[in-house]
Amino acid sequence: MPSTVGERLKKARKHAGMTQVDLAKAVGAKQGAISDLENGRNHSSTKLVQMAVCTGVNAEWLSTGQGEMINTKIEDNLKDNHILMMPIYNKEQVKKAINEEQTLSNKFEPTTIHNAQNAYWLILDEDSMQPKFKLNDLVLISPNFKPETGDYVIVIDENKSIFFRKWRDCGFDEVTRKKYTQLIAHNPDYPIIDSRFTDFEVLGVAIEHRSKLK
Repeated sequence: MPSTVGERLKKARKHAGMTQVDLAKAVGAKQGAISDLENGRNHSSTKLVQMAVCTGVNAEWLSTGQGEMINTKIEDNLKDNHILMMPIYNKEQVKKAINEEQTLSNKFEPTTIHNAQNAYWLILDEDSMQPKFKLNDLVLISPNFKPETGDYVIVIDENKSIFFRKWRDCGFDEVTRKKYTQLIAHNPDYPIIDSRFTDFEVLGVAIEHRSKLK
Protein backbone atom coordinates (compact mmCIF):
# COMPACT_ATOMS: atom_id res chain seq x y z
CA MET A 1 0.00 0.00 0.00
CA PRO A 2 1.46 3.41 -0.90
CA SER A 3 2.68 5.06 2.30
CA THR A 4 3.29 8.64 1.15
CA VAL A 5 1.19 11.29 -0.57
CA GLY A 6 3.57 11.16 -3.53
CA GLU A 7 3.23 7.40 -3.95
CA ARG A 8 -0.55 7.61 -3.71
CA LEU A 9 -0.68 10.49 -6.18
CA LYS A 10 1.40 8.55 -8.69
CA LYS A 11 -0.89 5.54 -8.31
CA ALA A 12 -3.99 7.73 -8.69
CA ARG A 13 -2.57 9.44 -11.79
CA LYS A 14 -1.76 6.12 -13.46
CA HIS A 15 -5.22 4.83 -12.51
CA ALA A 16 -6.69 7.78 -14.42
CA GLY A 17 -4.35 7.26 -17.40
CA MET A 18 -2.94 10.75 -17.01
CA THR A 19 0.59 12.08 -17.43
CA GLN A 20 2.04 14.61 -15.01
CA VAL A 21 1.42 17.28 -17.63
CA ASP A 22 -2.23 16.18 -18.01
CA LEU A 23 -2.83 16.37 -14.27
CA ALA A 24 -1.04 19.69 -13.94
CA LYS A 25 -3.24 21.23 -16.64
CA ALA A 26 -6.39 19.77 -15.07
CA VAL A 27 -5.75 21.35 -11.67
CA GLY A 28 -4.08 24.57 -12.83
CA ALA A 29 -0.60 23.71 -11.55
CA LYS A 30 2.86 23.30 -13.02
CA GLN A 31 4.19 19.90 -14.05
CA GLY A 32 7.11 20.45 -11.68
CA ALA A 33 4.72 20.70 -8.74
CA ILE A 34 3.28 17.26 -9.57
CA SER A 35 6.78 15.86 -9.93
CA ASP A 36 7.87 17.33 -6.59
CA LEU A 37 4.91 15.71 -4.85
CA GLU A 38 5.43 12.30 -6.44
CA ASN A 39 9.17 12.30 -5.71
CA GLY A 40 8.80 13.40 -2.09
CA ARG A 41 10.34 16.83 -2.49
CA ASN A 42 6.98 18.24 -1.40
CA HIS A 43 4.61 16.55 1.01
CA SER A 44 1.35 18.45 0.53
CA SER A 45 -0.57 20.73 -1.81
CA THR A 46 -3.62 22.96 -1.68
CA LYS A 47 -4.82 21.17 -4.80
CA LEU A 48 -5.00 17.62 -3.41
CA VAL A 49 -8.80 17.65 -3.47
CA GLN A 50 -8.82 18.74 -7.13
CA MET A 51 -6.24 16.06 -7.92
CA ALA A 52 -8.43 13.45 -6.26
CA VAL A 53 -11.47 14.61 -8.25
CA CYS A 54 -9.57 14.63 -11.54
CA THR A 55 -8.08 11.17 -11.01
CA GLY A 56 -11.27 9.64 -9.63
CA VAL A 57 -9.97 8.63 -6.20
CA ASN A 58 -11.15 9.37 -2.70
CA ALA A 59 -9.71 12.66 -1.39
CA GLU A 60 -9.25 11.27 2.12
CA TRP A 61 -7.26 8.31 0.78
CA LEU A 62 -5.05 10.56 -1.33
CA SER A 63 -4.38 12.92 1.58
CA THR A 64 -4.01 10.51 4.49
CA GLY A 65 -3.99 6.96 3.12
CA GLN A 66 -7.12 6.13 5.08
CA GLY A 67 -10.15 4.45 3.52
CA GLU A 68 -10.48 2.88 0.09
CA MET A 69 -8.69 4.32 -2.90
CA ILE A 70 -11.85 4.04 -5.00
CA ASN A 71 -15.50 3.46 -4.26
CA THR A 72 -16.38 1.44 -7.36
CA LYS A 73 -20.14 1.99 -7.21
CA ILE A 74 -19.76 5.75 -6.84
CA GLU A 75 -17.09 5.92 -9.52
CA ASP A 76 -19.22 4.04 -12.07
CA ASN A 77 -22.22 6.26 -11.35
CA LEU A 78 -20.18 9.44 -11.73
CA LYS A 79 -18.68 8.30 -15.03
CA ASP A 80 -22.01 7.16 -16.46
CA ASN A 81 -23.66 10.47 -15.65
CA HIS A 82 -20.68 12.76 -16.34
CA ILE A 83 -20.77 14.02 -12.78
CA LEU A 84 -17.93 15.78 -10.97
CA MET A 85 -17.75 15.83 -7.19
CA MET A 86 -16.49 19.25 -6.09
CA PRO A 87 -15.39 20.25 -2.57
CA ILE A 88 -17.49 22.55 -0.40
CA TYR A 89 -15.53 25.42 1.19
CA ASN A 90 -16.45 28.14 3.63
CA LYS A 91 -14.81 31.56 3.40
CA GLU A 92 -12.02 30.67 5.83
CA GLN A 93 -11.05 27.67 3.72
CA VAL A 94 -10.99 29.89 0.64
CA LYS A 95 -8.59 32.25 2.44
CA LYS A 96 -6.30 29.34 3.32
CA ALA A 97 -6.25 28.27 -0.32
CA ILE A 98 -5.30 31.81 -1.37
CA ASN A 99 -2.42 31.75 1.13
CA GLU A 100 -1.34 28.35 -0.24
CA GLU A 101 -2.10 26.62 3.04
CA GLN A 102 -3.40 23.06 2.97
CA THR A 103 -7.15 23.21 2.42
CA LEU A 104 -9.08 19.95 2.55
CA SER A 105 -12.80 19.42 2.68
CA ASN A 106 -14.68 16.34 3.82
CA LYS A 107 -17.87 17.59 2.16
CA PHE A 108 -18.57 17.35 -1.57
CA GLU A 109 -21.44 18.25 -3.88
CA PRO A 110 -21.92 17.01 -7.45
CA THR A 111 -22.07 19.10 -10.60
CA THR A 112 -22.67 18.15 -14.22
CA ILE A 113 -20.89 21.23 -15.60
CA HIS A 114 -18.04 19.85 -17.70
CA ASN A 115 -15.79 22.93 -17.50
CA ALA A 116 -15.83 22.98 -13.69
CA GLN A 117 -12.21 21.89 -13.19
CA ASN A 118 -10.56 23.84 -10.35
CA ALA A 119 -14.01 24.97 -9.18
CA TYR A 120 -15.39 24.59 -5.67
CA TRP A 121 -18.71 25.10 -3.92
CA LEU A 122 -18.87 28.13 -1.61
CA ILE A 123 -21.38 27.96 1.21
CA LEU A 124 -23.02 31.36 1.73
CA ASP A 125 -22.96 32.65 5.29
CA GLU A 126 -24.72 36.03 5.04
CA ASP A 127 -28.00 37.50 3.80
CA SER A 128 -26.54 40.18 1.51
CA MET A 129 -27.90 38.52 -1.65
CA GLN A 130 -31.39 37.66 -0.46
CA PRO A 131 -33.94 36.90 -1.72
CA LYS A 132 -32.19 35.28 -4.73
CA PHE A 133 -29.50 33.66 -2.59
CA LYS A 134 -30.24 32.43 0.92
CA LEU A 135 -28.11 31.48 3.89
CA ASN A 136 -26.40 28.10 3.39
CA ASP A 137 -27.03 28.10 -0.36
CA LEU A 138 -24.16 26.74 -2.44
CA VAL A 139 -22.61 28.55 -5.40
CA LEU A 140 -20.09 26.83 -7.65
CA ILE A 141 -17.13 29.19 -8.07
CA SER A 142 -14.81 28.91 -11.06
CA PRO A 143 -11.52 30.85 -11.20
CA ASN A 144 -11.35 30.25 -14.96
CA PHE A 145 -13.78 32.97 -16.06
CA LYS A 146 -13.52 36.75 -16.24
CA PRO A 147 -16.59 38.53 -14.85
CA GLU A 148 -19.08 40.35 -17.04
CA THR A 149 -21.94 42.64 -16.04
CA GLY A 150 -24.65 40.57 -14.38
CA ASP A 151 -22.29 37.80 -13.22
CA TYR A 152 -22.04 36.83 -9.58
CA VAL A 153 -18.52 36.83 -8.18
CA ILE A 154 -16.56 36.35 -5.01
CA VAL A 155 -13.89 38.94 -4.23
CA ILE A 156 -11.39 39.59 -1.47
CA ASP A 157 -10.78 43.18 -0.38
CA GLU A 158 -7.79 44.99 1.10
CA ASN A 159 -8.86 43.90 4.61
CA LYS A 160 -8.89 40.22 3.53
CA SER A 161 -12.68 40.08 3.77
CA ILE A 162 -14.48 37.91 1.23
CA PHE A 163 -17.74 39.01 -0.39
CA PHE A 164 -20.22 37.40 -2.76
CA ARG A 165 -21.82 40.06 -4.96
CA LYS A 166 -23.25 40.89 -8.39
CA TRP A 167 -20.71 42.40 -10.82
CA ARG A 168 -21.47 45.62 -12.70
CA ASP A 169 -19.19 47.29 -15.26
CA CYS A 170 -19.61 51.06 -15.00
CA GLY A 171 -17.49 52.28 -17.88
CA PHE A 172 -15.10 55.23 -17.40
CA ASP A 173 -14.96 57.58 -14.46
CA GLU A 174 -15.22 61.15 -15.80
CA VAL A 175 -12.54 62.42 -13.43
CA THR A 176 -9.89 59.70 -13.59
CA ARG A 177 -10.79 58.47 -17.09
CA LYS A 178 -10.26 54.95 -15.84
CA LYS A 179 -12.66 52.03 -15.93
CA TYR A 180 -14.34 51.09 -12.69
CA THR A 181 -16.72 48.45 -11.45
CA GLN A 182 -19.22 48.03 -8.66
CA LEU A 183 -20.28 45.06 -6.56
CA ILE A 184 -24.00 45.06 -5.87
CA ALA A 185 -25.89 43.40 -3.03
CA HIS A 186 -29.53 42.41 -3.58
CA ASN A 187 -30.29 43.23 0.04
CA PRO A 188 -30.57 47.06 0.21
CA ASP A 189 -29.17 47.05 3.74
CA TYR A 190 -25.72 46.35 2.31
CA PRO A 191 -23.70 49.13 0.62
CA ILE A 192 -22.37 49.10 -2.94
CA ILE A 193 -18.66 48.26 -3.15
CA ASP A 194 -17.00 50.59 -5.68
CA SER A 195 -13.55 49.86 -7.15
CA ARG A 196 -12.73 53.60 -7.15
CA PHE A 197 -12.78 53.63 -3.38
CA THR A 198 -12.16 50.02 -2.32
CA ASP A 199 -9.45 47.77 -3.72
CA PHE A 200 -10.56 44.21 -4.31
CA GLU A 201 -9.49 41.13 -6.25
CA VAL A 202 -11.86 38.79 -8.06
CA LEU A 203 -11.36 35.19 -6.97
CA GLY A 204 -13.92 33.55 -9.22
CA VAL A 205 -17.24 33.67 -11.02
CA ALA A 206 -20.32 31.71 -9.94
CA ILE A 207 -21.35 29.19 -12.60
CA GLU A 208 -24.03 27.25 -10.71
CA HIS A 209 -26.39 27.91 -7.81
CA ARG A 210 -27.89 25.27 -5.57
CA SER A 211 -30.49 25.98 -2.91
CA LYS A 212 -31.57 23.36 -0.40
CA LEU A 213 -35.02 23.59 1.11
CA LYS A 214 -34.13 21.39 4.10
